[in-house]
Amino acid sequence: MPRLLADPFRVWIPVVPPGGGVNSSGFFEVKALGDLRVDLTVRTAALFNSGGRSAYVISVRRGNPALSNSPAGIEIASKRVVTDSQKARVELVVPIRSCNDIGVHHVRVSNVSENPQMGIVGSVEDNFFVMVTPNTETRDLDMAGMTVLDLDRGAERTVNIGSFPKPGLISLKGKWHVPAIIPTYKPLKIYFRRPDGTTVTSGTFYSFHSPSIVTGTRLKIEHRVTAEEAKQAGSWTLRIVNAGDSRIEGFDIQKGSDPVVLWDMKSTFTTACGG
Repeated sequence: MPRLLADPFRVWIPVVPPGGGVNSSGFFEVKALGDLRVDLTVRTAALFNSGGRSAYVISVRRGNPALSNSPAGIEIASKRVVTDSQKARVELVVPIRSCNDIGVHHVRVSNVSENPQMGIVGSVEDNFFVMVTPNTETRDLDMAGMTVLDLDRGAERTVNIGSFPKPGLISLKGKWHVPAIIPTYKPLKIYFRRPDGTTVTSGTFYSFHSPSIVTGTRLKIEHRVTAEEAKQAGSWTLRIVNAGDSRIEGFDIQKGSDPVVLWDMKSTFTTACGG
């Protein structure tokens, strides 16, 4: 499924006068890196749509020109449209590759029709902004090549989940099972630690796929790696302690091929802008 990159908007563009007239409208916020598809419809006024073809340029630009402190006017994509129809659909693919392109943008319409009597009026309608390629700044985490982990009663194990040399968001989930005839859910003690050995967080958690009848906290941890933390060399770790009375099997931070976990469960790291 495409991921929403910017809030949808619907806006009416007033008359854009002939002879190079410009009207900027349609402010929206880009929220992530990726490829942004701008899909819009522009109508030309029947009043002016005679004696020639209408031509206009649709561009996407940074900033909000209505705000004095907004750096507006830097074009990141544009498309020229020439048509003899009163209604034309315009599509642009806008590459959002730089953190500088995160933030408020606007759509600019320029009338470049040769007929000096031709103007543009209409709505930029049914607009939506979606990512059409995956966010390449997100990667899946694993336990240093380990597939799954089994723990006997009283056992503990420390596993590496990777290094994070840039600021960003760590999203951790975990699942495991108790070998039993009927579904049984037992907790584990989890310590999430930085490379220097300090603890980010710890607690007693149940498997992420535990049903609602289990009242304990499911293993879902989110942590934003700061610039200072990103300077630490080495792997971030999970210390997993089975202090219960049952053997634990199949611990993993990814769903993998587990048939019991019915939904997509992933642990990921997403690089933050500015990192």
